Amino acid sequence: SDDATRSRLDGERAVFSVMEGDLAGAQTASKAVLANSASGMSARASAHISLALSLALTGDCDQFDKWIGDGLEACRQAAFEVPFGEGQLQLIEVTSCLAAGRFGEALRLTTDATSGSEEDGPLRSIWRSAASLVLGTMGHLGDACAGFVEARSATKEVDPYRLEGQIRGSLAIFAGQMGDPSQALDLEDVDRGGPAPWVSIWLSRGKAWGATASGERDAGAEIALKAAVDAIEAQHTFWASLALHDAVRFGRPHLATEMLAEIARDSPGAQFVGTMTKHAQAASSENAELLSTVAREFADFGSPILAAEANPRNAVDDILWAVLNAREFLFNH
Repeated sequence: SDDATRSRLDGERAVFSVMEGDLAGAQTASKAVLANSASGMSARASAHISLALSLALTGDCDQFDKWIGDGLEACRQAAFEVPFGEGQLQLIEVTSCLAAGRFGEALRLTTDATSGSEEDGPLRSIWRSAASLVLGTMGHLGDACAGFVEARSATKEVDPYRLEGQIRGSLAIFAGQMGDPSQALDLEDVDRGGPAPWVSIWLSRGKAWGATASGERDAGAEIALKAAVDAIEAQHTFWASLALHDAVRFGRPHLATEMLAEIARDSPGAQFVGTMTKHAQAASSENAELLSTVAREFADFGSPILAAEANPRNAVDDILWAVLNAREFLFNH
């Protein structure tokens, strides 16, 4: 029928739009599939994956939370036609949880997956990478680096999603945060295949942290800023916000404040983005009271390292607060 043909074409357009970085177009096409009564369950499952990815990457956490339940159910019902669809949606959910400041929830998702059946499946390297990203964001830098080393080893066996560049760049980010620039030295030879933002944002952030670990903060900030601009052009605004916050952490908040504020305005429910924006504003204006608020918010999210960086004077209290929250989370799960 015409409706069935329209559903198929909209589904193809959603996937193509995601690949091309047209996330607004992906949302429109995906929602058209979901609104079409002629769409089968496999078409709905695929549309939910495209929609979820576009919402997570643009930091629209409110919309993501609205759709994720229906998406997971559609993927369960279409498990035969869309293999690993539920796992893909849960992986995307990790990104949205980070953007929303729900680090504990992101940790639960990755912990469940890496200790269950997904660990030995085709999504293994992606789950290991996602788990390491969460750990690093929460300040467990050594564990994050070890996880990325494991994930990189897994991609040597099979890398259907072309993750090597993202993994090596991420390893350089967290190694750089520990003062080790060595992982950033060999990133030039990474195959950047696929749409640039999927890989280049991580490579560039890795180089930025490598430069900073070598004492070149201005160079690091400029690299991070360029990475953010490229990601914004591709509509990967949540990833862009992380690069902009790198510049803040390098002591160059004035470079990032305006762009972070613009991203935050267009990211409903993305509390982490909002707090990164306040961090840039507070650091630029040297507002001690706001820095204290920012530090407590980072601690509430579960990241003592960000709390300590935002407000070194109260770092001990903020770290203790984050540790207590983490212990409560682990006890309850």
